Amino acid sequence: HYADDEYPLSTAQRRLWVMEELTNNLPVYNATNAFTIKGKFHPAAFITAAEAVLRRHPVFYTTFSDSPNGPCQKIDWDMKLQVESVDLTDSGKEAEDIAFEAYAKDYATSFDLRKGPLFHCKLYKLKEGEFYFTMVVHHIIFDGWSHFLFYNQLWSFYQDLVLGNNIMEDIQKPLYCEFAQDQQDKNSLLYQQMQNDLKFWTEKLSGDLPLTALPGDKLRPAVFSHRGERIIEIIPTSKLAILESFCKDQNLTMFTLLSASVFALVHQYTGLEDLIIGTPIAGRVKSNLNHIIGCFINTLALRLKLDANMTVKNFLRETTNMCFEAFDHQAAPFDQVVSNLSLPRDTSITPVFNINVCFHNTEMKETHVDTPDDITVTRKLLHNETAKWDLYFDFLQERDGITFTLEYYSDLFSHTYAKDIVKNFLHMLDNICSSGHDDLMSQLMVPDVEEIPSHCKSILHGPMKDLGDKTLPLLINEAL
Repeated sequence: HYADDEYPLSTAQRRLWVMEELTNNLPVYNATNAFTIKGKFHPAAFITAAEAVLRRHPVFYTTFSDSPNGPCQKIDWDMKLQVESVDLTDSGKEAEDIAFEAYAKDYATSFDLRKGPLFHCKLYKLKEGEFYFTMVVHHIIFDGWSHFLFYNQLWSFYQDLVLGNNIMEDIQKPLYCEFAQDQQDKNSLLYQQMQNDLKFWTEKLSGDLPLTALPGDKLRPAVFSHRGERIIEIIPTSKLAILESFCKDQNLTMFTLLSASVFALVHQYTGLEDLIIGTPIAGRVKSNLNHIIGCFINTLALRLKLDANMTVKNFLRETTNMCFEAFDHQAAPFDQVVSNLSLPRDTSITPVFNINVCFHNTEMKETHVDTPDDITVTRKLLHNETAKWDLYFDFLQERDGITFTLEYYSDLFSHTYAKDIVKNFLHMLDNICSSGHDDLMSQLMVPDVEEIPSHCKSILHGPMKDLGDKTLPLLINEAL
């Protein structure tokens, strides 16, 4: 048993530990899922199933603290892990609003990493045959892949219990904290792979790095505030079929196509030819980690050089090669890459990149567990009005198309400006998919960016306001 033992933090956890301090305990790193459940639902079986999943994964017993050797994590096996059941049937028509307000409060409340548990799971009964489940969990013990694992196991256990079958109660191994320990062991193969990839990225990102950022319509604050909003668009199945056909014809992955479209859009907005955007990766470098809930996520800095005179075909090939090269060196922890670069400290921006792209296509599809046919599950999520980067392009591929979410830094971009970015991105995506074999990058122009009268354009190709008598050097200095 490990109740009194201390384990080092993984590299991903160390970064989040530091970021938690820098963000003044804002709920920036709260992850969530919430959905309504209607139909022939068995709440007791659901709660039993959810609590069984919680008990199987030691991260839910984990807390964090300082030690003489630095921050550490501990597993408290005596911690009580439970799903709270809330009956709101007496509240009548107000039940749903009451549940949603309680969920909003949970989502907007920061966790104390030194005290557990680092999650809230609640099942609200709204009325007969209608329930609302909410989960809020700190990112330091949970990542995107963990979402898939948790709900896959939850629905699998639920269906077994409804049928009267036994469910698995064994602790999932290896323990996450053992993975964290392996990262620090200089004799481990994982550590050696990390060091090799670290050398690659230190060379790849050496020298002066380009500031890849879209011009906003607000003055960038001196300190990144993490205030954010989001816009959601659905790319329907009809358009998804076109994208998939284009990817097949060009031998591209969907991630490469979406990333290329972001690169092309940023190039048109800024005129820059050396660009860096970030992307999160699962970080599960060994197959025996695929079934473990925890924070394995890592980040890659995708650096691409392009110009308006290259063909679209060559641009896509360069993007593909760059992505393959990056993913071949994914073991290097991003925080260590940043540390090795010795970048000048700038509190107004995030290190290395300001734009992030993420594509989810329901990982591990072959083991996906559908919800039971006799209930209807509808996702009903909140946004906690925070942003980790200037722009975060998030794509979730599902049966009914792709959910495209743009999370934007609201102290830099107005909602109207952000809506234009979404519209222009979709236009750029269409242009790339309809481009001819020898079309040049310069022919992928998005009208709303390029058709602005020349006297209204800034040096960054964005719309300008009346700035009075301020000189260009003063404006640049203020923007930085």
